[in-house]
Amino acid sequence: QRSPGGRGIIALRSTARGGSVSTITAMLTEGAEVTVPGHEVDTVVTEFGVAELKGKCVRERMEALIRIAHPDFRAWIRDEAERQKIVPRLQVPAFQPARPALAATAPGVTPTTIRLGTFCDLSGPNATVGMAALRGYSAYYGHVNHWGGVHGRRIELVVKDDRFDPDRTSAAARSLVEVDDAFAIVSPLGTPTNLAVMDYFLSRGIPVVSPHSGISAWSSPLRRTYFALQPSYRVEGQLLAQYALAELRPGRIALFAVEDQFGLEGTTAFQAELARNGVQPVAVVTHAAGESDPAAWLAALQAHEPDLVLLYTYVKPAADLLEAALAAGFRPAWLGSYVISGPDLFQLARPEATQGLRATSYPAGPRDHRGEVLFRKIMAREYGDPLPGTHSRIGYAAAQLVVEGLQRTGPELTRDGFVEALEGLKDWTGGLLPPISYSQADHRGLTALALMRAAGGRWLVEKGLMRLREPQQEDNP
Repeated sequence: QRSPGGRGIIALRSTARGGSVSTITAMLTEGAEVTVPGHEVDTVVTEFGVAELKGKCVRERMEALIRIAHPDFRAWIRDEAERQKIVPRLQVPAFQPARPALAATAPGVTPTTIRLGTFCDLSGPNATVGMAALRGYSAYYGHVNHWGGVHGRRIELVVKDDRFDPDRTSAAARSLVEVDDAFAIVSPLGTPTNLAVMDYFLSRGIPVVSPHSGISAWSSPLRRTYFALQPSYRVEGQLLAQYALAELRPGRIALFAVEDQFGLEGTTAFQAELARNGVQPVAVVTHAAGESDPAAWLAALQAHEPDLVLLYTYVKPAADLLEAALAAGFRPAWLGSYVISGPDLFQLARPEATQGLRATSYPAGPRDHRGEVLFRKIMAREYGDPLPGTHSRIGYAAAQLVVEGLQRTGPELTRDGFVEALEGLKDWTGGLLPPISYSQADHRGLTALALMRAAGGRWLVEKGLMRLREPQQEDNP
């Protein structure tokens, strides 16, 4: 710039870290080193064009830089600039822009709000799971409300604590529908609890989106008002068996499972896949939901000397068994469902007890999607949780799915329109999960999983994506 006709030029790629972050941001992070003051930069160049900044005001500079940012991050940069009041929205005192007049178009829908309902365990045996899921979906609904809601309506979420008790769930479901007038039920937690109220919701025509459970009943047989998101336990059981036989190659396999629909569906699929390969488990040890007798469980497993134990149970009994096994020096390989793959396991069992445990988890979304960055940022800001776990992730992703359906339905929101909007989703993702599609004939959601491994009290990714190998895929190379 000191030479005649000289200019300050910065050339850079629009993204870094494999496309996961934007190199153009509304503001540098606190403590970042500044090497070139903004007023000395005349021109910035990326693969998306050239931004001429000299002589322009802050708003003009922002718009010029947004035009050369990666398309996936442009809306985020503008939102951040406005949120941080670097470039505030135009506000005229006593003036509000005209909006289309909204009406109460369906139960739970007013001109200003959309009331959604859910139930979860906040004070019972699976409260750690319930709290994690609640944080996930509450964070996203709060984010949507911060930016004006959906078509001018704020989302109002009514949460009932059922303590993972189906009788309490039945009362909660009736209250949500008949007292709170919920438009839809979103992310309801648990297999036995959801099964207890499924017929009631079907009889009332209430949309139910993403039950926080993986039994196949939510999508098979097809029920028009039910939309699954999580992979089914049937698919997971098959995947776990295929992985165990191909990768771990154990000589003696034992199963430890809870006696409910979750445990039954997963272990039945696991055993069927073993049988298809000529393998039978040496032992199947089960326990009632809510039971805690790790000494008896451990004795039953040890008697058969397995070198691999499948855990198809909830977090608390899994942690109790792992602690008992550690104390007894019983160290088989452990393999578990995604139900136990959250950070809450490490709150109940020491790192030494969980070391080496493998469990499925939800696969990551596209690397170039900003949804993952936003998820971590919101969870860290709202809950001080920079590394949210499996249950927070699926709760947040489910909320993204609900909001997408509401947005696509439009201002004239009805339950039938909402169902049709969800059925029209094709290869959609909010960034946390791989793309999913629904149709009038398919409400399954995800059909793939990742595999995690416990090490030092945290989860590490062992396999980023596992897809089910169908019999014909193996027979026809």
